[in-house]
Amino acid sequence: EIYSTAGGFDLLVKFYLNDDDDVGHFINQQVHSIPGVKDTYTIVTYRAF
Repeated sequence: EIYSTAGGFDLLVKFYLNDDDDVGHFINQQVHSIPGVKDTYTIVTYRAF
């Protein structure tokens, strides 16, 4: 899922990973390799309800 945002960030992108996936490795290998991506801010969320 990709959303355009107003404010300090250009986009909000939601990735769904398996429980045993390494988030840092995914961001470094998959996201930072996308042309035009200069920086990321990562928030890990959990289903609470």
